[in-house]
Amino acid sequence: MEKNEIEKQRTGHSDLKDILPDLLTKQSIVGNKQFNTMDGKVLRFYAVLDDQGQQCEIMRKFIIHFYLVDHTIEIRETHQANDGYDPIGIYLHRQIVPKDSTYNIKSYVNLFINKHEQEKICYLKPEDFAIGRRITIFNRSFFLHDCDIFTKSFYHQNFGQFDFTPIDINMKRYIKPSIQLPPVPPHIMFGKPEDTIQNVKNLIPKPLKSDRIKLMENEHRVLRYEAVMESVNETDVQRKFLIVYRLADDLISVYEKPLDGYGCLTRKFLERIRIPKPGFFSVSFFYITFSCFPTLQDSHPDAPIYYGPNDFYIGARIELFKHRFVIIDADRYVLKFIEENQQQFSQHVIDSLRKKLCLNNEKDEQNNNQMEIYQSC
Repeated sequence: MEKNEIEKQRTGHSDLKDILPDLLTKQSIVGNKQFNTMDGKVLRFYAVLDDQGQQCEIMRKFIIHFYLVDHTIEIRETHQANDGYDPIGIYLHRQIVPKDSTYNIKSYVNLFINKHEQEKICYLKPEDFAIGRRITIFNRSFFLHDCDIFTKSFYHQNFGQFDFTPIDINMKRYIKPSIQLPPVPPHIMFGKPEDTIQNVKNLIPKPLKSDRIKLMENEHRVLRYEAVMESVNETDVQRKFLIVYRLADDLISVYEKPLDGYGCLTRKFLERIRIPKPGFFSVSFFYITFSCFPTLQDSHPDAPIYYGPNDFYIGARIELFKHRFVIIDADRYVLKFIEENQQQFSQHVIDSLRKKLCLNNEKDEQNNNQMEIYQSC
């Protein structure tokens, strides 16, 4: 073979070398070397979810795997008993994670980015991980608090790190977020304020729930008080009333006692109803309750304060829908009930009723003695 033909063949090979790309590029050589040296080597970090804006009562624990062969990341969640989360092991599938959390690899625009532009994107690398750091992965912040033995030896050999003291995550407080309920709307003047508070929480209106234990324990228990009306008119001052307080449902009814010489029977002055303190009152017509505006500042229309057994004592002034009554006496069962439940009453209530009823007992004994003397004569 002549030398010229040999040179042509050589020049032909050189032309093909310029046309065809080299199959063994620098990047492929580095990739093969990394595959041969780093295959099967995985860095393992233990982390907790550290979202500052979404603090939760239960601490969510994760295991972050960093594959050294291709710098991909996988996140697995370690579930606890009754933590309230679905038992899904893989929290993030294995993939490369960019440092910029706003960048999405699989978005429609990023699929058509040139290779040169893709090389400019910075991804998470082993030097970005360390105990005590916060790693942001797709807008979720993870706090790294520990790692395994292989990870410690890898960072010691390649980065010269020596301190791998785990961080006690129990010292980190996770507070349950306070739920801010919407404000209760004002009373619409129909029904009771409790109806508004009850039905504003539900789409379908529901009746009020009664305290069944209280109804069973205090069934047929009634406190009776004698009262007079405080009024400018002389005729109203002479009228006497009987205030009946039902302990089962806190309903109050008022009866007017007949006057001597008038021949009238006992008549009902006020139907059985819960009576709010001054500042709010309601009137019922044909099973519809209309609420009136406040007169004083003691009770608010949207949150009325009702009269209770502790408000009734000798000398107490009770305002029932703009009618003021003064308690002047009580029956003996009132004192018996108060002495059995002294923790529910203030001391001045107990003293006033005890003093009044003791005087009544002394008068009754004197009257009985006078009757015995009169009969003996």
